[in-house]
Amino acid sequence: DGRTRLLKTGVGDYYGASAEALGDGSFRVHFNQAALPFGVGDWLVGRYGDAPFKVYIGDSRDCTVKDVTMMRNGFAPIHEDNGGGNHYLHCVWVLGPRPRGATEDPIVTNAADGMHMIGSYPGPDIENCVFQGVFLDDCIAIHGGFTTIKGVAGIALTLEGDGGLVVGQPARISDEHGFFGEAVVTALKDNGDRTWTATLDRDLGVPVGAKLNNPHKDGAGYKIIGCRLGSTRSRGILAKADDGLIQNNTIEGCGQAAISLGPEYYWNEANYVKHVLVAGNTIRGNGIATYGGGAVLVHGDGAVGNQDITLQNNRFFSNHQGDVDVQWTDGLTLSGNVFTESSTYLHPLPPAVQLANSRRITLKGNSVIDASKYTLLFPLVSIGANVTDVR
Repeated sequence: DGRTRLLKTGVGDYYGASAEALGDGSFRVHFNQAALPFGVGDWLVGRYGDAPFKVYIGDSRDCTVKDVTMMRNGFAPIHEDNGGGNHYLHCVWVLGPRPRGATEDPIVTNAADGMHMIGSYPGPDIENCVFQGVFLDDCIAIHGGFTTIKGVAGIALTLEGDGGLVVGQPARISDEHGFFGEAVVTALKDNGDRTWTATLDRDLGVPVGAKLNNPHKDGAGYKIIGCRLGSTRSRGILAKADDGLIQNNTIEGCGQAAISLGPEYYWNEANYVKHVLVAGNTIRGNGIATYGGGAVLVHGDGAVGNQDITLQNNRFFSNHQGDVDVQWTDGLTLSGNVFTESSTYLHPLPPAVQLANSRRITLKGNSVIDASKYTLLFPLVSIGANVTDVR
């Protein structure tokens, strides 16, 4: 947006656009659609290469990164790979000064994710961090990796990779056709042909083609407390791990969800999540790309695998795609939250709470301010397909 220098509401990404150099320092941009919801004075921004990591924590434990300021960032200026129990305190992402020779101040802080955490256990402790400027992908991403099951012989599974498995630890397995199961790994063998064989402690009836992962390699036990983040084309917090705490953060201006919980098969990023508390957050003005689900999105890929999620005492303001969107979940409690409609972009707004393909959902003690704005066409709470036991 040329006025605010933040991402423009209702625009989102333009895939398939191309730029033609005209030879005089100017370019002609070709879009693959006729109508464009922006105009003269607005900015076009895109990724142009990736700067290297600025802080890399690899296979390390109990490290502290504190009071670090980062500017002119590419992908993940803070990157954690395996290890665990690391702390990130009072770090700040900023635009930085105007580059030499430039005629404008910077607009984009990060070409992609601000923090990217893979395979850690316990997960990262992120506290009182501030994300300023525009991010071209998630501010915080925490996840593990899936492997695909190529063959099944009872309790023995042939895998494309080791899936982060460890003997004595769990294997969590799911597919897009509704299968979900978990068992303990009793043996693990490298077959020498880029496949592995994992033996489970019981026969789950696993289908070939299912996805497998060790939930102890996804960032379980993470904490995100007291941070200020948003202004991203994607998600503010993308967490795919168990035993998480997301508390007392302010998240605003995300293109999609402020908080996204659950796996993404497309990116091969694990996993379904269990035992997550989202409490005391202020969630404002998210969903500006007007696609991608509610401001808090609990999602899956065809299996009811998320379990025991609590959304408590959060404050929702002016979110364009609804406030809470729950999918593929067994056990969620929504209590003590306040929902306020003041979005001027979409009218009527989607339902404040949207439920689909889930069971054991409890709503209690929530407050809605100006409920009539939500309910012009939609119910305040939308109960979609395959939802049971809503209280």
